[in-house]
Amino acid sequence: MSNITYGKRDIKAIERRSKIDFIYKAIRKILRIVTKYNTKQIKTVAVIPKIDNEKELVDIVNKLAWAFPYKDDLKIYVSVDKKLLNFDFSQVKEIPYQRIYLNKNISHIKLVDKIIKNVDLVLIKEAKYLLKENPFILYKTEIIDKNYFSTTEGGLLQSGYYRTFTKVEKKSYEELSIENYKKMLSLHKNKTKSYCFVTGPSFDRYKNFSFEKDSFKVICNSIVKNDEFLEYIGKPDLLVFADPVFHFSPNEYSAVFRDKVLEVVSKYKCFVMVPEYTVPLLLAHYPELKDIIIGMKHQNGDFNFPTPEKFWIKSSANILTLYMLPVASAITDEINILGADGRNPNEKYFWQHSKSAQFSDLMQTVFETHPSFFRDRDYKDYYEEHCEFMKNLIEYGEKQGKKYYSLTRSYIPVLKERFKND
Repeated sequence: MSNITYGKRDIKAIERRSKIDFIYKAIRKILRIVTKYNTKQIKTVAVIPKIDNEKELVDIVNKLAWAFPYKDDLKIYVSVDKKLLNFDFSQVKEIPYQRIYLNKNISHIKLVDKIIKNVDLVLIKEAKYLLKENPFILYKTEIIDKNYFSTTEGGLLQSGYYRTFTKVEKKSYEELSIENYKKMLSLHKNKTKSYCFVTGPSFDRYKNFSFEKDSFKVICNSIVKNDEFLEYIGKPDLLVFADPVFHFSPNEYSAVFRDKVLEVVSKYKCFVMVPEYTVPLLLAHYPELKDIIIGMKHQNGDFNFPTPEKFWIKSSANILTLYMLPVASAITDEINILGADGRNPNEKYFWQHSKSAQFSDLMQTVFETHPSFFRDRDYKDYYEEHCEFMKNLIEYGEKQGKKYYSLTRSYIPVLKERFKND
């Protein structure tokens, strides 16, 4: 298994890369304010500097084929060495660690033998190349170097497509999400108890419990793979996911996960909640999700249990605090949590997961496709922030008359205090 993922954290190196990224994004932010770039619809994209080998070309174009599906008004120019100008992508039968998306319509992706910069968005495939560029073009750059820093590359593949739409088009996606949210609220308006199922090792104890048919059941992430569990609880009502590299990537783990999402949605007719900026991307690949997809807006500030009128949640780095608890709290007054074990003090990763709720045999495909995502994570700091955020969220809910219980034991202090030992 990847040493990048489970090895000892090089905190000094992470801090150094973090500072470089901070400086880059700070300069870019200032330039974007000056140029009013943030309101611009992206219609043309260029990848620079030139690609000079087939392996890298296939890797990058496949990622673009996934992240920027065909649109009539979108053009993507990939700079390549002359020898690659006529490369035939239809001959590609296998890409290490990735699902192939080159078999879709990629006529909007053009290979060119020159460096193009007169576009709306410049994608930098080698971060160090920025040092050779005119600083002024920084305002329209994004880095797709998978070895650059943290979530930068993975986040772009998740959110870049949203920026290719007009304000009117984005508004229509928002209205679709609100309508689907209203449908979900109406279906479950009389329920008083909810269950949030997450993927810690204690998730496997679910058969020790019975779950009322008239309760609101929220599942997350790769729980979709556990057919036996889904049958046991009767029917999931809401599936939530948001991770850029595990759920919105061309890597094989992410692709298999989405295959299972389609199976679960087809069988149980449950709703799906994702970040608002991922809705166009998912519908481009999976139009069958249109009637059940809910793109939720993230924003900083106060906590909020979303309603159609206040359709947003407070940003969070964990799926339980991001969607599951806020939405369950918006629908019911009693919220039960199963499988939120937290982090063993001796853990070397984020935390342990139930193998029955994880595509363990495909984890390496995520590590290899997005190495910086794992390399640049300080798991200890992440966990401490998560515990504090959850404490504040639950205390916010309790002030509004909500009750929270952990059905299984947890290292997370606020859940440990609310362990329901029946």
